[in-house]
Amino acid sequence: MKKIFALAAMAAALLYFTWPAEQNTVPAAPSVPIASAAAPAGKAAAPAAPAASASPDTPSWSRSPFGRAAPLAESQPRAIERRKEQMKEGGYYTPEEYFTLPLKELQKRAKAGDIYALLQLGQQYYYEGPALLEEDGYQLDEDPRFVGKRHFADAAVGGHGQMPAVLAQLYAAEGDMVNAYAWRLFGEQLGEHYAKPLDISKLNNQQQNLARQQASLLLGRFMSRAPVGAIPPQ
Repeated sequence: MKKIFALAAMAAALLYFTWPAEQNTVPAAPSVPIASAAAPAGKAAAPAAPAASASPDTPSWSRSPFGRAAPLAESQPRAIERRKEQMKEGGYYTPEEYFTLPLKELQKRAKAGDIYALLQLGQQYYYEGPALLEEDGYQLDEDPRFVGKRHFADAAVGGHGQMPAVLAQLYAAEGDMVNAYAWRLFGEQLGEHYAKPLDISKLNNQQQNLARQQASLLLGRFMSRAPVGAIPPQ
């Protein structure tokens, strides 16, 4: 009897150790990003940033290891915006369409006496001369600043009241006080009033008389409305 119980105990032990145990499977990856799973209760986790990938049609030179390269802005729109700001500050703005007219068209309108075209030509030649080199109608044998002042002078004699002050400032900045004084006198003869006097202390009597003569010539041409381009070089 004891042998029977001993055999039964051995059989039970064998069954216990040889019965297949539950498999320890690897847990599946969470269905939400780790950042979301670790977010505090009541707060939504910030979405994970998508990996930047270059578009197949993006040229290799426009890609960057730190992100997509931004294309360079064209220089012409920036130049136009800067020109608008300068002309507004100077008090000689023009209609919008004149800011994008080709040089040849501006020259055509200026010859017909269009003051807006004269203002644009003056501004572009004086301040943006190098940018006009490839424009049709640009003369390579002329100093662009001289041409710019000539167009401004045409606008002044044509009746634009702000131009005498603008020209006086330009000549004063260049150190040409004779012409600066001449344009200041011309503006005063047209009835313009200036808050700040022009410093002519370095001009001798002969130079001051020369400036007065030039102002008288400008006034004569203004009264007779001389054709565009007839103003002598300043």
